Amino acid sequence: MNKIIFFNLWEIEKLEQFLEDMECNGFRLDNIKYSYCFCFKKSEPRLMHYFLSYKSFRGQSMDYCDYALESKYSSNQIKSKMCFFSMYRTKVQKEELTLLYEVRMDYMKSKLLENALTVLFLAALLLIPLIAATHFGTLSCNGILIIGVFVAICVVLTVYYFYGYYKQKNKSRTGDQSGDGSLS
Repeated sequence: MNKIIFFNLWEIEKLEQFLEDMECNGFRLDNIKYSYCFCFKKSEPRLMHYFLSYKSFRGQSMDYCDYALESKYSSNQIKSKMCFFSMYRTKVQKEELTLLYEVRMDYMKSKLLENALTVLFLAALLLIPLIAATHFGTLSCNGILIIGVFVAICVVLTVYYFYGYYKQKNKSRTGDQSGDGSLS
């Protein structure tokens, strides 16, 4: 069975809980393709835990998580193709993985802020020629429209990433590291 599952970076605990529920219902995650296509196979229901390790332009903290999951906790990495993350399955209780959850939470917070600031900078860079061209009248209406669309996309992405940063920051302030499993 294949499922396309979209998820926000600040709600990966919900994705993990969804995968654990699928495992308890007899559908084991077999592989992941293109970050959002999750392939399940029928199996015996088991109590397993999943851990998502973000790997896009990652730092040493996520490398530590991968190393700890594979060596200390004997986790199995799920096969994936063209994904921006690695997914691990383990029998270890979540309480034993508390440090890894905290490391990931801090890393995701910094990554969301970095993404927001990068897209904001790109929007500002696109605005400069747009303003200059409209002021001097050197750009056609189509050119203004195209650059305007890119600026609008950058603004939307900036808001999206700042919202994620805000959610992640509140989560780390309250210490909430568990998802409520309400992924559809």
